[in-house]
Amino acid sequence: MKSAYNETGLYNLAVLKECKRWLKQHFIEEDQYQKIKEVYTSSFYHPNFIIRILLFVAALIALSGVTGLFSLFIIALFESSEVLISLACLFYGIVSFIFLEKVFIENNHHYKSGVNEALIYHACGFTIGGVMGVFDFNEHVGLFASFIVLTFAAIRYLDFVCTIAATLSFAGIIFYEFYNIGGIFQQIIPFVFILCFTPLYFYIKQLKKKNELKFWSTNLLIVEAMSLLFIYAAGNYLVVRELSIELMDLYLEEGSDIPFAF
Repeated sequence: MKSAYNETGLYNLAVLKECKRWLKQHFIEEDQYQKIKEVYTSSFYHPNFIIRILLFVAALIALSGVTGLFSLFIIALFESSEVLISLACLFYGIVSFIFLEKVFIENNHHYKSGVNEALIYHACGFTIGGVMGVFDFNEHVGLFASFIVLTFAAIRYLDFVCTIAATLSFAGIIFYEFYNIGGIFQQIIPFVFILCFTPLYFYIKQLKKKNELKFWSTNLLIVEAMSLLFIYAAGNYLVVRELSIELMDLYLEEGSDIPFAF
């Protein structure tokens, strides 16, 4: 899958941001920075962090108004059918993705401007919620839908929050499926986490070496770090013991221990 953003623009923007850092640390002079800026031009609208937060909040307020009108119209139209309302939400989420790409990315060249993020999370929420509603809010479907949609958003829009959420969704799928089976499958959940996230960790390390994936380097770093965190947590005796007691209603008498404590 390709990124929604122009790769040349992404590369030039990365060069300019690095050169600006060099300028602040007096590694290069102002005239050198201006010459670099003339060569590595980027048409992206990528404001500073404070402006991005303000635009994010403003976009959410605007979207809440649009969503309110949409909700009133859909409920009035399909008030007797929850499935149709869910399909309308799914359609609305997909249209939000298309609107983001056509209006803000292609036409106005927004890149992580705050508006992008608001539309991404808005579209993800309605798409996932729509799928869950169609399947009567089944937990299995919800987790898989979350993983697929959030992975798409993380890859397509280079979004870090979606990357974290997609990794958590993957962990949630593993935990929830084995937990629901019950019995010994609940007891081996820590080992399953280790067996799943260890190869994922090494696979991500290999992907980070590929030059064509340089724009996703931070996303890959996030998955790598979270994989290590899950491996550590699953292999930590105290974490497993406390979670076993809390989540599995395990009662340990004096002198007893959790299954597979060795």
